[in-house]
Amino acid sequence: MSSGTPDLVARLALLLAVQAAAVLAWDALTRGPMATIPPDSVIGGLGTFWMVPAAWLAAWQVLALTDLRRALSGAAVTFVLCVVIFAVALVAGLFSAALLALPAGAVGVVLIARFIARREATEDGAPPRAWPHVVGLLVALAGLLPAVLSIGERFHPDIPPRAATAAGLALLLLPSVAIFLPHALLALAARPHGPAPWRRGAAMLAVVLAVPMPVLGPGWMFATPGRVAAEHAEHVLFSEAGGWERGYYPGQVMTADLGLRRFSLTVPQGWLGLHPPWPQPEPARAIEIVPDPRLPPPALPFRRLRIAPAVENPMVPVGAAGTGQADWHLMGCTAPDDQGISLCRQLGFRDGRETDAAMATLLPEETLTRRMLARYAIGPAAWRVLGPGLHGECYLRETCRLRFAVPDAIELEAEIPATIDPDLPQLRAGAAVLMGL
Repeated sequence: MSSGTPDLVARLALLLAVQAAAVLAWDALTRGPMATIPPDSVIGGLGTFWMVPAAWLAAWQVLALTDLRRALSGAAVTFVLCVVIFAVALVAGLFSAALLALPAGAVGVVLIARFIARREATEDGAPPRAWPHVVGLLVALAGLLPAVLSIGERFHPDIPPRAATAAGLALLLLPSVAIFLPHALLALAARPHGPAPWRRGAAMLAVVLAVPMPVLGPGWMFATPGRVAAEHAEHVLFSEAGGWERGYYPGQVMTADLGLRRFSLTVPQGWLGLHPPWPQPEPARAIEIVPDPRLPPPALPFRRLRIAPAVENPMVPVGAAGTGQADWHLMGCTAPDDQGISLCRQLGFRDGRETDAAMATLLPEETLTRRMLARYAIGPAAWRVLGPGLHGECYLRETCRLRFAVPDAIELEAEIPATIDPDLPQLRAGAAVLMGL
C-alpha cells in the first residue's frame, strides 16, 4: 500500500475521471430522440438519479479497498442500494407531495455511508469512521437534483443545445462530478492509504469507456457532441415541417393500419414523412407527408398530405332535421356547380359572434340558396367545400383541408393555401400520385 501525496492525487484524479466518463456514457446513451435508452422511459428519464451515485460508490470502493473481490461485491451492494433507495424516495414523495422524498433519500445515504465505513474498518482492523462518508455523501445528495436537472436540457428548435460542442457538454455534465468532490476530500483525508491507484484506476476507466462502444461506436466519447448537433438539426428540420423531433426521409417506407387494410408509402422525393419511425404500442393510424422546407415548393400548392381512416362529419338539410339535430349549427350553402361542388359557411353563432366581413363578401348570403345543419361548427371566418367524395374545410387567410374519399373507408387529406376556387380535379389527381393511390 502507498500513502504518499502522489498516490492521493492520483486516486482523486482517477475517481473524478471515472465518474466523468460514467456520466458522459450515461448521457450519450439516454440523450435525445435517437437515444439507445429512450429519455422518456423510466430508466432513461429517471435512471440518472441512481446511476450517478452508484458509479461514484463503485469507483470509490475499487480504489479504497485492497481486496478487489470485496471491493467489487461492495460495489454490487451499493448499486442495489442506490436503486432501492431511489425507489423508496420516489414512492415516499408521491404519497407526501414530495415532502418525504429528501428525508427518505438521506436515510438511505446514511445507510450506504455506514456500510462503506464498516468495509474499510474491517480491512484496517480499526473502529468504523462513518462521518466523512455521511457528510460527504449527504452533500452529494443535496446537489444531485440540481445536477440532474442541469443535464435534462431538451431539444428545442429555437435553442441549440449546449451539448452540441465538447466544451458545452463538459460544462453541462460537470455538476454530476463536482457534487462528489467534498466526499472525496473528506474520505481521503480521513483514510489516506489504500491500494496503488494506477492499475485499478486505468482498468476502471477502460471499462467505462468500452461499455458504450457496441451501441455508440469506438469513438463515442469524441463523436457525442457531433451526434447531439446532428440530432438537434434533425429536430429543427422536422419541427419546421410541422412534425415532432424525427420523421422519414425520401425513399424510406411508412406503414399504417387504416382499418380495413394496411397501407405502405415510400416517401417521394422532395417530401418528408412526419410519422415517427420508432416502434409504437399499436400500429400507426395515419401517414402524413409534407414538402421538404429546404427545397423549392412543389408545383401544386400542397402544404401537407395525409391518408387516414375516414372521419364522419354529418350534415342534414334543414327540412330533414329531427330532434337529434336541434342543437346543430346552421349553414348556408351555394347550389352545386357542374361538378356537384357546394360552398357553405356558418350563418348562426351562439356566442354573439358575427360572420367575418371578408367571408360575407366571398359568399354573400343571397347566393346561399340552401340551408343545412352541421354537427360541428366552423366559425365566422371559415367555409366548407362539399361534393361527391369530398368534404373540405377552409379558414380565411390560413389553409384549406380537402378530404377526398378513398375506397375501404379511407380518406386522403390535402392541405393547401385558403382559396375559394381550387382546381379540385388536379389537386386530387396530384395528391393521389404522390400518395401512391
